[in-house]
Amino acid sequence: MKTRVIILLMLGGATQMCWSMQSMGDSALGNVTGLDGVDISASFQNSSFSLISLETNNGLDATTTTPSMTQWQGFGMQGSIDWNFGTGVSSTGQAALSLHMAGTVTFNPVSVYTSAWDGSTVLQTAVASGATNEFNYSLGQVTVNLTYALQQGFTDQMSGTVLSNNGLTLTNSGCPTSVCTQLLNPSWSQGSSSFAASSVVYQDFNPVSVSIAAVNTATLSAWKSTDATLSSSLSGTTASDGLLLSIGAIQGSKVVTGATGTGTTGNYTTAISHPATNILIPSNANAQQLMQALATLSNAMNLPSVLGQGSLFR
Repeated sequence: MKTRVIILLMLGGATQMCWSMQSMGDSALGNVTGLDGVDISASFQNSSFSLISLETNNGLDATTTTPSMTQWQGFGMQGSIDWNFGTGVSSTGQAALSLHMAGTVTFNPVSVYTSAWDGSTVLQTAVASGATNEFNYSLGQVTVNLTYALQQGFTDQMSGTVLSNNGLTLTNSGCPTSVCTQLLNPSWSQGSSSFAASSVVYQDFNPVSVSIAAVNTATLSAWKSTDATLSSSLSGTTASDGLLLSIGAIQGSKVVTGATGTGTTGNYTTAISHPATNILIPSNANAQQLMQALATLSNAMNLPSVLGQGSLFR
């Protein structure tokens, strides 16, 4: 059973269904300006998703195969973001696109629910009757100052082996001596566990490259025969097709101020260190697999995970 994502988007009081997240409606687009195709800035208010539904074979519960539906309610944001684009050539002579993203966005609190799914109904305009609350979170106010380079090709970031000219590689320039991302007043609750802080800052991160490519059985088999590191890293994966992510090693630190809840409280600094990894998201991925992969990807890009738990959130 393939995972399906349904997004019900509400902007300016009008509800519509879409297959890609759109953060701005017509009124918000009026605030967008472009300068020679290089700099684009946008201010938006009350851009919100009334409901995000993820329907899969087991929802958030890996112990059951009962079809379930996971729903995110209340997701919304207000603020402004500036994107600055540029073009250039990488050290290997490949054309590359640079992207600098800076701005501050305030996110609304979100509640996540899981309920039974009949396997066919995909249009949901409200939380399903009898749904169980899984967790609640708020990103709070998020400030970012990030630079990325995008170029064609797929490289195994664990071994450095270039496997294909197809695919996409994103390199996060990091923030070796500065702040990448700051969350003001983030919070999280799940059952009896909770976390909140007045500030969470992610800083001193090293540059990280992420390669992304769609693979099928033949492609994956050929790449594994060429790259022993890829073969070894995916040895426990039974899937043979899907979306392949290769993420470089992540090093940085998290500085927390005013933490409360059931974990560590007060002020503290935590080192963040993740080795390079390869992740295959199967074409029939369940909700847990998707969320885990997205959390790892958000860490590499120094962005908070907007759909749930990740170290750049908690």
